[in-house]
Amino acid sequence: MLDPFITSNPSDARVLFENFGIAFYYAQLVEDNLKLILAMGETQCIVTFDRKKDLRIKDSDDDLIGACMGGLKEVLRKNRGPTDSKEFYELFDKANAARRRLAHRFFLEHAPDLLSEAGRLRINQDLSELYLRIRTAHNASVALRDELYSRVGFTPDKARERMEALIERKRT
Repeated sequence: MLDPFITSNPSDARVLFENFGIAFYYAQLVEDNLKLILAMGETQCIVTFDRKKDLRIKDSDDDLIGACMGGLKEVLRKNRGPTDSKEFYELFDKANAARRRLAHRFFLEHAPDLLSEAGRLRINQDLSELYLRIRTAHNASVALRDELYSRVGFTPDKARERMEALIERKRT
């Protein structure tokens, strides 16, 4: 028989897990922004790529949703402009490495530290470094995404208006 989740975690453990969730959430946002950047870049003939070969997409653009950050950042790098900074692409390399570590190894690496307050503090410090790498890439991805969208007249305000209209239509 399985026991239910522990509901009496110390407050520092709850903060740790909340921080982990926030870090991973931003990693997902970076990944989604890269998808939007590639799609909009392709529409504007700035970016070219083979969906099946470069992103391992099987059948359709619907499968783009499942593309992983590693392939997405490599497509972006492959389409690098001659004046693009090397550091820009390194942001996404670092964010992807942080995301992969969070997804595959983070708690295994820190398992003994979960048992004490001092250990959980060490975990939070390590997590903070990963979070900052991911957030830096997120900020860069938002700026690039918004720039590409603004070139075709699609601004965040227009996106918000469209979303509100869709929500209103769904209510009626």
